[in-house]
Formats: sequence, C-alpha cells, structure tokens
Amino acid sequence: MSYEVVVLPSAHGDFEELAEEDREAARVALRLASDLKENPWLGDEMRARRGLEELRDCRRIRFDRDDWTDRPRFRLVYRKEPSDGTPHIVAVLAVAGRTNLGAYRRAKPRLVDRLRALGETQS
Repeated sequence: MSYEVVVLPSAHGDFEELAEEDREAARVALRLASDLKENPWLGDEMRARRGLEELRDCRRIRFDRDDWTDRPRFRLVYRKEPSDGTPHIVAVLAVAGRTNLGAYRRAKPRLVDRLRALGETQS
C-alpha cells in the first residue's frame, strides 16, 4: 500500500533552509520523506516532552548525511493521519536541526494549525 505524503507549506521552507546549510543532508531528508510513502512507521514515536506535549502523536526520524559518523544532527517530524486507525496521509510538519529542539519547536505550532484546519482536537 502506498500512502500520500503531504509536506506542509511551511515545511517546504525547512527543506530549502537545510539545503543552504547542508545540501547532502537535504537530499537525505527528501529521500526519507519519499520513503514515508511506503512506510509511515519509519520513524520513532515521540513522547510527551514538557512544552511540546502536542507532538505526542507524531513521529520523528533522526538523520544526517550518509557520510556523517557522529550523532545525527537533524530531525524530520511527521504525523500519520488519521492518528487513530489505519493512516492514509503522512503529513511532514518540520525538518530542522536537533539543536535547541529546533524541529520540534517548528512542528508544534504547525501541528496546532493543521489540527484546527482539519477540525480535529487533541485528546
């Protein structure tokens, strides 16, 4: 089964920003986003984190360029929709560095806006 991957308009800028910082890491991020079409469970479940509780139903992928040997410096945050049951859509919320929880801080308001637009509420 193939899933629809939707990159939020605000997240498009994240990919462009990453490409300016590290073009190869941006290629990896694009490949991962594409891989979500076949496997929306690719990333790790997020846990509730103080100040970022809204992201508890999201998933994240830690990544870096293929030749990077240290800890992955970047995160791709996404949400399977609907969050309960069988997902049909994978919404990419943010792509950014792990420093200062960058990707998560970007993803939080975007998720809130998306839920509002979809008429959903978080339980």
